[in-house]
Order: sequence, then structure tokens, then C-alpha cells
Amino acid sequence: MLRATVRRSDGRDTTGLFVLDSGAGYVALDASFAREIGIKNSDAKIPNGSGMDGAAPAAIGISDRPLPRLEIGGLQFDQVSPVLTIDGSIIRQVTDRPVFGLLGAHPLTAYALVIDYRRDELGLIPVNDSTDDGSNSATSQPVDRVASESHIRSGDGSLAHRQSRVEASRSALGDALHGGARAVPFRLRGDDKILVAARVANPNIASMSDTLTLIVDTGATKTALFGPSLAEIAPQFDGWPSLRGLTAPTLVGSAEARIARLPKIEILTDSAGVSTRDMDAAIIESPLASALSADVGEPVHGLLGYSFLRRFRVVIDYPHQVLWLESIPHTVDERPNEYTHVGLQLERRGTALSIVGVAAGSPAALAGIERADELVAIDATPATMLDVIGASRRLEGPAGSRVVLRVRRGDAVRTVRLQRRRLL
Repeated sequence: MLRATVRRSDGRDTTGLFVLDSGAGYVALDASFAREIGIKNSDAKIPNGSGMDGAAPAAIGISDRPLPRLEIGGLQFDQVSPVLTIDGSIIRQVTDRPVFGLLGAHPLTAYALVIDYRRDELGLIPVNDSTDDGSNSATSQPVDRVASESHIRSGDGSLAHRQSRVEASRSALGDALHGGARAVPFRLRGDDKILVAARVANPNIASMSDTLTLIVDTGATKTALFGPSLAEIAPQFDGWPSLRGLTAPTLVGSAEARIARLPKIEILTDSAGVSTRDMDAAIIESPLASALSADVGEPVHGLLGYSFLRRFRVVIDYPHQVLWLESIPHTVDERPNEYTHVGLQLERRGTALSIVGVAAGSPAALAGIERADELVAIDATPATMLDVIGASRRLEGPAGSRVVLRVRRGDAVRTVRLQRRRLL
């Protein structure tokens, strides 16, 4: 999340939080906030190429007028259009923060984004595309896909053209690139979505799957793979260790999900791929898959999210269409007990902390806790004093440690004593 300032229709400024979301094409504002600042007064049709047409609930629309101004750091964007309007409660339920909306890719495509998760820093660098010959525009079609026994390289234009993009990007970014950064040429499709090719390992890592197409999505907390298409490309994915019974919130509705432990995932390049092992990913069943595939004009198999990206210093060079990944040595796991807990997934619903997922076979499931129950207290601390993130962290802890919960179902409140254990 980052802070940005928006100019209202009456000329006043308001500053608040946005989610940086490279998987979203446009700026998207909470519908009630868009009405408050004077750019929305009706339910307008969703624009083609938004990635939501044909699959979105009525809560997703488009503003009646451009956003007069958007300021991020020292950068200023005037008359931002189109602006999507969304049900921002979906974001607030997960983050428990007063988020105005999503900062999508469209205003940023003249820049390189430098994302350093360790330092909580985002840099925006203006970049001119000195290699543009018209073949790498967002509306062009793939010219080739060169295959070898070990890799499938993907990208617009010839191999030589992609290599020239990489060299031009390296020259343009200069000191913004650190030693060891690996180049991944990407394709822009639909409303400026970043497409990369990837493969995943079978459970024994003896073989790799066929090629998957993933959208690089800084707004996704997990790398997410779409179950139906994954079954065709990596049929042995059911052998991955998994945590079932969870949900995944999306702008097209909540989806059934499970968290799986991937033995290995590799992002394909024109040389050696960029890979990481033992990564958690969400396997979801959602109409989002067909909506994204329709938007980009080809099958999309998932989202490359934070559970992968956090292992790297990330530079997204939009003008040259190159993703730079600099591996972070000795990455500190900020949540060492993320999967050693009681098995509850929480979201904010009004003033209550609602239970939206109960991991199958977890201590919470065995104690009879169900979805839609309300978490009232954790170890005598009222849930009203905790946000979603803080409450979720309190449910984690060393294996064998205990936690006391008070849970409400209807008018009945009961006390449950649970022992944490490793679930994944």
C-alpha cells in the first residue's frame, strides 16, 4: 500500500491509501468515494478491455468524469481516465485499512517501477523507449515463441529484438539496477497486464509442467493458480502439500481456495530461468480466470503475486517491457509461523472479525468452528481492539503452544481452547 493524493471536482485535495496493483489495468476507486469526490453519479458501463467486462458484478462500473488529478510522491497525473469504480469493502475486509482503491498499471506505463519490499520503498523512474519500432505495443500480437528442450521463451518480436530491449532497459535504468538482477522480457496485453511464462515442478521435482501464462500482480498477496487450467497443464498438482477449506477474495467475488506448497516455480526467460523453491501459492476456483483470459486474448493460468515477488527486489520497466528480478539472499521470513496456527482465516465484516475460512483438519475445524462464526476475543483481548492482520498474527505461534478463543454463533458465545500445530 502507498499514500497518494486525489484532486476532487471542487478543487480540494484528499490523501489516503491505495494498493499498488500491476494486475489491474486502470485506477479503481471505491464507488462511494468516487461519488464523494464528484466523479461518479450513475452506474456506467464497464469499458471493454478492463478485464472485468462480462464477468463483473453490478458493483464494478466506470466513473462519469475523469479524476482531475492524482499525485504519487512528486509525480502528478492530470485528467486520469478511465477510472473504474469498485466495491472497496472487498479490499477493506482483507486489509482492515481505509483504502481508497487500486493504483493500476495504466498511468504508470511510461515509468519503471522499483519495488523494494525489504525497505518498504517504491521508486518511479521516467523511461523513454528507444527500441520501440511498433512491434512491442500493448495491442500487437506475439510474433514468435521459440521452444527448446529445457525452456519455452516468450515475448513479442524476435529473440534479437527482445535482447535489444533488455540492453536498452539496462542502459536506461543505470544505477537503479543492482548486481545480479535477472531480465525477464514480458508482454503487455489487454489493459496493460504483464504476461510472463512459467513452469511448476511436479511433487518429486523430477519433471516440470508445461508452460503456464501468469500475470505479474503486485496486488495479489499470494501467487495464485487457477485450478481448472492447472489440472490440464500440471495434472500432478494434487500431490502438492495443501491446506484446504479457505477462501480467496477477488473483485468478481469470493472464491474457494486452498494453499499449496510448490516444490519449485520457474519464470522462463531467453536464457536460464529465474526459479525459487518451496513457495506457497493459492489454488483457486474463480470466474476471474475466464475474465482475465478474455481480456488478454489467451488463456491465463494464474497470478504471480507477493509470495514469489517478496523474494526479489523487483523492477518493472514498462516502456521496454522487461521485468528485472534481483534475488534477495538470506530472505527473512516475516511470518515464520504463518502455517503453524489454529486454522482460521479472518476478514472484517462491519465491526466484527468474521471467520471466512476454516482449514480442513485444523484444530479450529476439529473444535467445530465454522465459516460465518464471529471471533469475539483472543486470549482475553477483545476482537474490537484488534485489526485483521493483528488478530491473524495472534493465531500463529510455535507448534504446541495454546490459545484461548471466544467465538460467537448467532446469540451463543463459547470459549474454545486450541493448540497450535504445523498445518503446511
